[in-house]
Amino acid sequence: MKRNLIIYLFYILFWNSGIILAQSKYNAPYKLQRDDSFNALFREMTDNGWLFFKDDQPAHMSPDAFIRQYAKNLGLSDGYHLKAVKEDTDTQEDIKIKTKHQLFRLYYKNVAVEGGEFSLHSVHDVLKVAHGRIVAGLEVDVSKPIDVKTALETAMSEQKLTSDDFDKKEAPEGELVLTRTDENFLKESYVLAYSFELKGEKIAEPYKVFVHAQTGKVLKKIPLFKNCFGSSAVQGEPVKLGSGTSYKLPKPGISSPLVASNLIPNYTRYLNGQGNLTFETEQVGAQFRLSAYNNQLNTRIDVNNTGQWSNNPDVFNLTNNWSNANRNATTAHWLTQKTHEMYQTLFLRNGYNGNGAYPRVLVQWAQVNAVWTGVDMIRFGRAPNNNSLVTVDVVGHEYTHAVNDYTANLTYERESGALDESIADIMGTTLEFYLLGPNANYEIAEDADQLRSMSNPFQAFHNWDTPFFTSQPQPDSYLGPGWMPTNDLNNDFGGVHTNSGVMNKWYWYMRTGGPTGTPLDYNKPARIVQRAQQYYLQPNSGYGDAVEATKQAAIDIYGSCSDVARQVSYAWTLVGGGIIQSTTSCPDCNFTIAPVATPSNTSCGAPVTLTANCVGSGCNHINTFQWTGTNVGQNGKTISINSPTTPGSYTYNVSTTKLGCFLNVQPVTVTTTQCNPLSGSCSPENVVGYGNASENNTYTVYVGSAGTYTVKINYARWEAASTVNGSVKVNGGSNQSLGFAYTGGSENYQDASFSASLLAGNNTFKIYGGAEGYFKTKKVCIEGTVSCPTPAPTLSANPSTINSGGSSTLTASNCGGTVTWSHGLGTGGAKTVSPTTPTTYTATCTANGCTSNSASVTVNVNGPVSGACSSENIAGYGNSSENYTYTVNANPAGTYTVKINYARWEAASTVNGSIKVNGGSDQSLGFAYTGGSENYQDVSFTASLVQGNNTFKIYGGPEGYFKTKKVCITTPGGRIGYEDMASINESEDMTLTVSPNPNSGEFDVSFYLGKGKKATLSAFDIQGKSVYEHTIMGNGKHSEKVVLPVNLSGTFIVSLNKGEGIENKKTIIIK
Repeated sequence: MKRNLIIYLFYILFWNSGIILAQSKYNAPYKLQRDDSFNALFREMTDNGWLFFKDDQPAHMSPDAFIRQYAKNLGLSDGYHLKAVKEDTDTQEDIKIKTKHQLFRLYYKNVAVEGGEFSLHSVHDVLKVAHGRIVAGLEVDVSKPIDVKTALETAMSEQKLTSDDFDKKEAPEGELVLTRTDENFLKESYVLAYSFELKGEKIAEPYKVFVHAQTGKVLKKIPLFKNCFGSSAVQGEPVKLGSGTSYKLPKPGISSPLVASNLIPNYTRYLNGQGNLTFETEQVGAQFRLSAYNNQLNTRIDVNNTGQWSNNPDVFNLTNNWSNANRNATTAHWLTQKTHEMYQTLFLRNGYNGNGAYPRVLVQWAQVNAVWTGVDMIRFGRAPNNNSLVTVDVVGHEYTHAVNDYTANLTYERESGALDESIADIMGTTLEFYLLGPNANYEIAEDADQLRSMSNPFQAFHNWDTPFFTSQPQPDSYLGPGWMPTNDLNNDFGGVHTNSGVMNKWYWYMRTGGPTGTPLDYNKPARIVQRAQQYYLQPNSGYGDAVEATKQAAIDIYGSCSDVARQVSYAWTLVGGGIIQSTTSCPDCNFTIAPVATPSNTSCGAPVTLTANCVGSGCNHINTFQWTGTNVGQNGKTISINSPTTPGSYTYNVSTTKLGCFLNVQPVTVTTTQCNPLSGSCSPENVVGYGNASENNTYTVYVGSAGTYTVKINYARWEAASTVNGSVKVNGGSNQSLGFAYTGGSENYQDASFSASLLAGNNTFKIYGGAEGYFKTKKVCIEGTVSCPTPAPTLSANPSTINSGGSSTLTASNCGGTVTWSHGLGTGGAKTVSPTTPTTYTATCTANGCTSNSASVTVNVNGPVSGACSSENIAGYGNSSENYTYTVNANPAGTYTVKINYARWEAASTVNGSIKVNGGSDQSLGFAYTGGSENYQDVSFTASLVQGNNTFKIYGGPEGYFKTKKVCITTPGGRIGYEDMASINESEDMTLTVSPNPNSGEFDVSFYLGKGKKATLSAFDIQGKSVYEHTIMGNGKHSEKVVLPVNLSGTFIVSLNKGEGIENKKTIIIK
């Protein structure tokens, strides 16, 4: 405990002193030049080399044209050139933006520049993002390097290696490069050097060694291996493996088929309720070998204690039921298969290299560690307590190091190494959720001996302390307490296993939602991280690059204003990464809901007001306030309820939705007391006098069941032989006038009676005095239910039939009380309506506490006018000379909304075409990008049309292609030409209803889903754990029965994800 306190205080003092918390420096050439023509291309330019292009036409530029035209702005002066390294184009169907990704390497005088990577990302040959660091102004003499053989001898001597440590195919070759002598990307940081990758199976911890090409001295060493925690030896010294007999793997053949086999894993938690697990092995002769997929995957045990895969024999079993035999080996074999499967399922990646490769696997290595060797093998050793490190998260972690070598290839030092470590932790945890579902967690290696915590990175695990590594708190914020200086490479390569805590915490916020975000399923953050490391991160990326890479990956998959993309930025803000908005069109989501109950402590059945207060700049345009809880029957910013009729504390949740923002769910508690029935059917006696309208008193009376009762107020009035008009509020409702007649004396009590609808439980009666005249009350009593003879109102509609876009006046008569209308019209004797389809309206009359049966009246709407749409004909437009004419019949003449149904897919931009109505003048019209050649949408404008046929002649624009299908017209405020319901285009705010709510876990969900469209209906708890998921094909209006697993209770979220960024959510309470 004392030691922990000392360490904590050290980090607090270290943080406050600001010692050596350096960030890499880079001077972006375009930031220094301030070229307006260059700057005008971008909506955002960052200091660390990220350029985000505007979407408007002037900024459209192909990758080749950009490099050619703006080479000097980027820092590409004489002697510089970019060499293409990799090009890839999205193929996943569910990626919203199909992007071409190009990676280039920077060369100066034909010598590669370390850290000089540059990436271009384009859609249909139009650039969207460019990023990288081009170090301008280099002045390094590259003409007279020393001999490469001399440099290699120096490197091998430094690593205490000889040619015997390498097989022939492993013989190292040198590359002449400009390398950095510090962590900055400045011209003065670079010198000429040879780099050598000194790796081979006999070398446990290989390094890339840099030798000064002029002085012959070793400059630095970068690890090529990637391990589970700090190095197992003195930093930089090679660890050689033992030697022994070499076991050659028999050549695969058709005679070694895959065999479904059984195992019991080394940690029984992985059984997840099953008796055993199934995995693939191969039959060789009469035995079964721990290999699979035509020997591509082969798992061995380090029985010879050499650390070499090839110097240990194959593992065999007599039957395909491995049961408890060699449990560390069989578990590693099974988990490697499952990791390969996860990458294929979630990311469409085939093997760690993207081309089907499986790693070689060695278990029961003697070291306290696990490592990806940087070649093709993973070794699994032990934890300090000697438990095997073959755990689900460690296997996923090491496999992901292999994936990273073939994607971002992050350099294993400083911030880039910390990102590599965090991505490995994230994917190891993703594998755990992929396999174990709700039994998964956010701790690392906890099945063996916990090493790290993603939920609480600052927690240190000193059980892992060794002579070469001391466990210490990880930072949970960028450069925050616990951050390790990155310029000390002798300390865990610049803190790769320590500073990874920042991105680990970011991931935890992504999953759980943080204080105000939305919990996400495990696959969403994983897909973002995988896309970031595959396309956007570069070998020397730091945290600033990770922020932009994950934001852009989320935009690609889920859309720029989606909850998921917003949560990426939100989670980075929570760990100090900062938010840089990806688009100015996103709504302001800076708001917090603070619900209040008035009163929060009350008697049973008493009136309570629930109010959703909003604080922040984003409070405008919140779409809905939805409440859940006992006795809730309405929604809105402020609602009235009656408290529950039994004592206790009750939680009410309000959820707010705003298009493009997080679902925001906040609770408020109402506590009820004094719930025992009061004696008899009268309130306790309490004599109170009333001399004016401001004086009042409340009596409480209990009834056993809800209904309409006769209420009797016991009072005396003696001041004058006249009647005083007081009033009464029942259960906090509206004031009802009540006359208190002369009783003949101050002690002559009599009753003033009226009828009222009462609740089961306690009911309140608040009595007010009159404007003049004195009376006093003693008590309130109730008598049995009374009949309600109130007749239904008489309804009429004038006119009863309207044209589309017209209006009708609804009138209610024969009601001596309050008329309440359907369709949200509220109360009142007359209402004006403008339905677009035939609609039946209902109304009730409430008088003397009695509510009548409903009456109804129908407003008919004339059907579509003849020819509200033109005939369909697809016409294409490539330039301003191409045109086509559509004809539509209008009746009567007037001003109409004209809708042109079109598709635009060539580039994510708007083409300016034009239109002539009835041969008139040209009107300019923009045809925006629709996302696909069959993705039709409407562009609208208003026009004065004649009765009868009208012509609409459409012209193409000067550049860019689009096509049209038809032209339709509508009257303002109404719709002409009804379509079949199944063909109506759904919008993002289509209603999702859940009934009943609260419920027991079984409920009905209603929504609209267009014909042929696909959506996912799911339910998950507030931590993001999925409890239900179902795929639905659209056919118009839907009503689905949902039955959740038993024994659930609390707050859950029902989600209908229709794709394309459209996701409707409702909060439900399960009792």
